[in-house]
Amino acid sequence: MNHSASVIFPRFQTACSYKGSLGHVLNTMSLGQVPTELYFEREEKAINSLPLAKDISVLENLRQALVGPHQHHWEQACLDDLDQMKRRGVWQAIDRTPTMKTIRHRWVFDTKLGEYGNINKFKARLVARGNRQHPGVDCMEKYALTASLMSLRLLLGTACLQRWKVFSFNVSRAYLYSLVEETVLMEPPTNFIRSPKERSYTFKKPFTA
Repeated sequence: MNHSASVIFPRFQTACSYKGSLGHVLNTMSLGQVPTELYFEREEKAINSLPLAKDISVLENLRQALVGPHQHHWEQACLDDLDQMKRRGVWQAIDRTPTMKTIRHRWVFDTKLGEYGNINKFKARLVARGNRQHPGVDCMEKYALTASLMSLRLLLGTACLQRWKVFSFNVSRAYLYSLVEETVLMEPPTNFIRSPKERSYTFKKPFTA
């Protein structure tokens, strides 16, 4: 029995369970005492130690993409990204007024490599230059919850012990499925979309920055 000044807490015996059982895992968990920072540091070091393809240069802007040897691939990747946003209703064109404050955009490029280092896919993302916004004035603090590797190991371990089937799937551009709360105005990407200079885009869906 555990005694305190006003309450007596009975010390119940932990249910018998073998080491490989789910009950053992749950009974031995200590909330608040897991060195999560240490796990995150190890994960970050492991990711940073992955080899990078040295024969593929990282593009800095759209101009480099449209004059390089893979010009047509990058151009098609940009059009595909714009098509995805159009089909999901990410933005809406509105008439700009002199009092409206807009932010610029930029293109971010990357490649998806195959097993032997060959390029499987050219990827382009149109992003808003959120670094030009002022926290508390133009934007508020936002964050996206993501599961850590430790949480994933716990889930997979539980599924293994229970002999559950595990399914994995990918949601392309998952961040485009929710709605935004504040008003964000961005200059249109005139390289691919014909739009008058007096028009701007307001976002109805989240946009990377």
